[in-house]
Amino acid sequence: MTIKFATSSKKGQDSYETAKECALEAMQKLEGQKPDFCIVFSSTHYDYAEVVKAFNEVSGNAPLIGASSAGEFTEMQVVTGGISCAMISSDQYKFFTGLGNNVKEDECAAILAAMKDFPSDVEGFPNLASIVLVDGLIGKGEDCTLALAGIMEDRIKVAGGAAGDDFKFSHTSVFNNDTIASNALSMGFVASKKPVVISVNHGHEPISPPLKITKSVDNLVYELDGKPAIEVWKDYTREAAKAVGIDVDKMWDEPDQLGRFTMIFEAGIDLGDSYKVRWSGIRPDTKDALPFVCSMPEGVVLRVMRSSNEQQFASAREAANVAVQKAAGQKIAGAIVFDCAVRSALLGEEFYKAIDEIKNILKCPIVGLATYGEIAFEPGQLSGFHNTTTVIMAFLE
Repeated sequence: MTIKFATSSKKGQDSYETAKECALEAMQKLEGQKPDFCIVFSSTHYDYAEVVKAFNEVSGNAPLIGASSAGEFTEMQVVTGGISCAMISSDQYKFFTGLGNNVKEDECAAILAAMKDFPSDVEGFPNLASIVLVDGLIGKGEDCTLALAGIMEDRIKVAGGAAGDDFKFSHTSVFNNDTIASNALSMGFVASKKPVVISVNHGHEPISPPLKITKSVDNLVYELDGKPAIEVWKDYTREAAKAVGIDVDKMWDEPDQLGRFTMIFEAGIDLGDSYKVRWSGIRPDTKDALPFVCSMPEGVVLRVMRSSNEQQFASAREAANVAVQKAAGQKIAGAIVFDCAVRSALLGEEFYKAIDEIKNILKCPIVGLATYGEIAFEPGQLSGFHNTTTVIMAFLE
């Protein structure tokens, strides 16, 4: 045996029974092999404690991480309002799990707590990676990736995402073995004989000149180039928004239009040769600041970005193609996909087409969720928090 990567997704009424059915189907695909690791994504429709209980019973308490989500999928189907999972059985990979609490108060302490039982080395398994799932509503995604980059050794790759809650923006949770937690992060540590592959891509283009953040507090941006941020945002999106039927001066009174606007127009932090996308979750009660899902310090230069459905499909294709290129001819056994909830909302009923683009290129089982932010960075990078981005972590045979 090298690796078996088994996925399942289900939708039902009863939390425990739906989760059990999902877990049993994945177990059957392992063909008698004991799972060494389990990852679970669940809609808010279910009692997370019952979901985790079912998976632990079926898997024999295999190491487990997971998160609440804003959409769930596998290579077989998109099941918004459901449960998706992957179980991995392998003699080529070793898995460990850890939980860190009180992320909002001290992300560094939370990460160290989650990592306290992780080995520094695993003999015979020289390649190290980590999967990180963090509460999606505490505004600490960027802070966590910066802390991770500083704490982890240069040889550790990281991928993951921020938990969702079906666009309720009320309460998100992460799972770790038998524990459900908020204001927390759940980590999976992977030691392997072959390195995992991580790829990242987004589908946006700039439509404004560079704009400097001149006044902000945490995740709230009050001024761009010394002017009210919301007015600047409206000015640079007015014509493009009009072309798709949105009046930026009236949309505050039309929640559906405002929602569409936030899906199409986002911020891109200018990295020189590329952009890191940031979602501005403008709501009807947004008055004097642009709210983001992570810290936006003064001095950061960004641009207004725009996307279309076709650009989103193209970015999914590119993320998958990059993963295949990095695999360098080796077969991919399975992949975890962290895709942005904004993308799923933007594409609506066509979201499945983006997932199909990925599975048709990777040609392997995939499991994934729609997140409130994506995490990906390679050794040596200083930050890796994204929005409206596809992040793929692929496991090689």
